[in-house]
Parts: sequence; structure tokens; C-alpha cells
Amino acid sequence: MTQILAFIASHTGFLWVKARFRITGSEATTINGGNALLFIESDILRMRFMCDRGELFLDFQPVESRETEWFSVDITQRFFRNPKDSGGLLSKDSVDFVCQNLNAIEERFSANRWPEVRVELKKLEAKRAKERFG
Repeated sequence: MTQILAFIASHTGFLWVKARFRITGSEATTINGGNALLFIESDILRMRFMCDRGELFLDFQPVESRETEWFSVDITQRFFRNPKDSGGLLSKDSVDFVCQNLNAIEERFSANRWPEVRVELKKLEAKRAKERFG
């Protein structure tokens, strides 16, 4: 959890402006050297920061979604025609993308846009899997 909190404190100050996002949950274990999850939400968008085996990841889902599926930051970047493939790993570049596109990301994950956006994100996931694994 310390790794997630340190990254958030260093790179995501924009999320907390005007109380736009709030921490809504967390989990931590000692498995594999300490895995952790931290959930934050706005009125529209839920983000999951994850530390798995010392690597940081960022995933998105709509707050209104009852689904258990999440979409990685790199799939979301591809949706916005920014084809950087980080394998979902969280980096300063991916946070810069979120900062610059947060309004648009929230708009795409809103209830009225979500059904069509979800279909496109699933297609991008399939395309990435084919690129990686043939």
C-alpha cells in the first residue's frame, strides 16, 4: 500500500482538486511481498490503483457499473487514439494522460455513453491480446 500511496501523493494531486475524487476502499495483503488495492471515485468514474508483486497498475470502470470488469489505463489510452502500450503498468506518462483527458474519460464512462464505449474497449482488449499472443 505504501507504494500506491507514495505514487498518488507524488503524481495525482489533480484528482483531489475541489474534492472531485474520494477514497472509497482499500485492501492489503502480505502475499507476494505485499499486494494492495486502493479505490477512488468521482460521481462518474471509479479508479483502482493496484500494487501486484511490486508493480503498479491503474484500471477504470464506471461508478454505475454492476459489472466486475475493469479497463486498464493503456486500453483507455488506445480508445483515445494514444496507442502507448504499457501493459497496464502505471507510470508518470499514463498519469499525465489521465490528467490531460480526465473530463473526456469521465464523459465516456458516464451512464449514457457507457454501453457503446464498453463495446469499443472490449474490441481493443481483444486486439491487444492478439498482438501480444498471436
